[in-house]
Amino acid sequence: MIWFIALVLSAVSVYWMGWRIKNKKLLDISDQLPGPPTIPILGNALQIVGPPEELTNTVGRYLKEYGDLFRVWIGPDLNIFVNDPDDIKTLLKSQKTSIKGPQYKYIKDYCGSGLLSGSGPSWRICRKTVLPNYGKKALEAYDEVINDEANATVKRFMTKAGGRTFDIYDDIVLGTTYTVCRTLMGLTKEQTMNLPNMNIKFLHEAHDMYLTVFMRMTLWYLQVDPFYWMTKYYQRQKDLIKKITEIANTNVKHRLQVLESMDKNKINEILNAEGDSTHNTELSVIDRLLLSNQLPSQEELVKQWFTLFTASQEATAKITSYALLMMAYHPKCQEKVYAEIKEVFGDNVRDVTEDD
Repeated sequence: MIWFIALVLSAVSVYWMGWRIKNKKLLDISDQLPGPPTIPILGNALQIVGPPEELTNTVGRYLKEYGDLFRVWIGPDLNIFVNDPDDIKTLLKSQKTSIKGPQYKYIKDYCGSGLLSGSGPSWRICRKTVLPNYGKKALEAYDEVINDEANATVKRFMTKAGGRTFDIYDDIVLGTTYTVCRTLMGLTKEQTMNLPNMNIKFLHEAHDMYLTVFMRMTLWYLQVDPFYWMTKYYQRQKDLIKKITEIANTNVKHRLQVLESMDKNKINEILNAEGDSTHNTELSVIDRLLLSNQLPSQEELVKQWFTLFTASQEATAKITSYALLMMAYHPKCQEKVYAEIKEVFGDNVRDVTEDD
């Protein structure tokens, strides 16, 4: 037994020393950065890996102790935390930092190699394909829909108002979902309302998908596929992907019918247009993906659909909810916002315009 333990320890030691020699350059970079002490093999995994709230507290503590730039090791993976906005801007603009880390592989089951989880040339091609629909001028073409769904959201709030506490997120995410479907996804109001599985239960499941992905990123035993396949999270993943596929296929079917009826010269004119324009929205992002011939399979198209969907409606809902929550926490700021609205609109009940 002693010989077996000694043999295992010797093998681990040899592997560890070989790894250090092979990754000497990476270790030299790490030595130049501040960060918490590490232990062999695991690095800082014991401090970093865990529930989201614990990770947030740990990173906050490291920021105070080591500053806006520090490193941690999660096993053999070097992770560098950047907190300064100027540094983050530099990284986001650099062509050399478009390769995402290995942790992103867990979101690829849902989103493929798209804007959220893709890297390098394929990521840049996908971004270039859909970018025309996200320009400032292009977004102006969506004003009518945005106003319509904002008004509908306010009406839902009014049915719950009256001094009692309620969760605003469900009403907001419903509004942002309908907005995204009627703008970027190219659906009518009626088509949006009739999408299969498009209800608040599905939106909650899509939201919980991020929690599952984060758990796989931070809990080592969920990174072991055979074990993960036996958990409830894998069953939820399969159920969610099935629903996503049904919704995406319905959306694609509607857009293919539109493309078949459009003039081919008009389509080429829009695709080849340069610069930001409201005319860019005459093709939806789904149209642009279909016409790009960049997607190798229907499965990848479904994943790209979900990437664009969740990146748009989920993020917008969270930002809006956070802004309203902050106003609730700061009544004086709320009063200033209300005064500004009254100054611009007076007692008129009308849509918001770009001039406002």
